[in-house]
Amino acid sequence: MERIKDFFTRLKKRERILIFIAFFSLSSIGIYSLIVSPLSSSLEDKEEQLRNKQAILKKYYRYLGSEEVYRSKLEAYNNAFVSLQKFFLNAETEELAIAELQKTVKNIATRNGLTVSRSNAMAREVLNENPPLTIIAGYFELGDVDRVKKIQTFLYDIEHNNETIFFVDDLKIRGAGFDVSRGTLISATLTAVARIEKR
Repeated sequence: MERIKDFFTRLKKRERILIFIAFFSLSSIGIYSLIVSPLSSSLEDKEEQLRNKQAILKKYYRYLGSEEVYRSKLEAYNNAFVSLQKFFLNAETEELAIAELQKTVKNIATRNGLTVSRSNAMAREVLNENPPLTIIAGYFELGDVDRVKKIQTFLYDIEHNNETIFFVDDLKIRGAGFDVSRGTLISATLTAVARIEKR
């Protein structure tokens, strides 16, 4: 301690002031980096979190204010769904829905003087879990096409039948030679929505 005192007494006033300023600066930097800086960044984080929570709260209030609008939209969607249900295939299992799809297409073909020569179908994709909706896809080949009119009425019935809504994914009409009314073959991939009771 005596040595430090002797060291300071031998220094000029200007040198002592410079050492004091250097010591004060180092102390200030240390205090800032150890206490003030972490405290400041912690406060900034808290302020950011508070701003985010306020923004989320404002959104909730906005949604609560428009609750009636959402309720009426939901009711409209439910009504639309109920009106569309009569056009879905209704079956207990996927296998029964596939059989129903094949039977419906066969009936439409027969009604229009056509014969389903080959068909296969499968459950393609689960649309929804509750209510349980599945897309059923079927590939059909139709023969006995001796008039173009049969093709027109078949396609019209597929689109406008009152039993099931069909989506035509693929349709090919092939004829033998130049006479399209003789030896014509129709191949089509049709999909429908099925309400499956058991999975």
